[in-house]
Amino acid sequence: MPLSLGTNAETLLVLAWGARQPGLRKALVEANERGHKSELALRSWLTGALPFVFEEDPVYGPAYQRLFLHRLEQVEWSCASWALRGLHSTFLKEGEEADAAGEDAEAGARSSEETALLWEAITQGERLTGRLKRLSRDWAGNVPRGARLLRLHFLIHLPLLVRTTECPFLVQELLVMSLERVNWRELAAQLLGVPYLPQPTPESAGEDGEDEVMCFATLLELIWSAHRDIGEYILEPKFSRQVRDLCAEVQDRCFQAHGKLRTLWEGDGSVFHTETGG
Repeated sequence: MPLSLGTNAETLLVLAWGARQPGLRKALVEANERGHKSELALRSWLTGALPFVFEEDPVYGPAYQRLFLHRLEQVEWSCASWALRGLHSTFLKEGEEADAAGEDAEAGARSSEETALLWEAITQGERLTGRLKRLSRDWAGNVPRGARLLRLHFLIHLPLLVRTTECPFLVQELLVMSLERVNWRELAAQLLGVPYLPQPTPESAGEDGEDEVMCFATLLELIWSAHRDIGEYILEPKFSRQVRDLCAEVQDRCFQAHGKLRTLWEGDGSVFHTETGG
């Protein structure tokens, strides 16, 4: 009778992915019969199935890749291989759900490996460092606000391929899991050049009054991201002159809209709906 073993969320995600891979189980069984480690065969199969998600973005790609690979290291490959070969069933370990739920609550109070990995990627990427330093100028020294905007920034810039059907769902799930474990307050403090003071309260505390501000900040970030990303296609030789001219036109409109919205915000602040003003 097959055993039933507890494992972590990362391993269960790999099993869900593996269940949809034709021929994978047979390949693992054959590898084991030849005296090879089937867990190595499983990892090799997964690696070969991944598209080039991170390489296409020289600015953010290395940071996301570090977070993804770190999450992949948490997979219990032997357990996954045994389960896919039908040697045992699996279930989520007791405490895994509670641990995951507690991580968000403690995010503002402790550091993490993911935080260190992301900060290392930031400091080693000159262009990424420059962008985040410019972004931090709008935080007015407010670490909690900067943390929320920084988290939003990295969610918005997830590689586009991750959000398509061509990319295995496993990539996005593991990447988001790593992002959820980042201490954004610590990173915001480092970018602002101020001491980091651990906070025992959840990052969501006290945010209700800033919903409108965060909504507007999200709008500005999306428009500016579009301005920057579209601009990279203007000099793309694969496109016709007509396409590149249209890209330049859209980029300029994004630039103008972003500037006008900032002026509106910094002027009288009339950017939100009111009963009298509409």
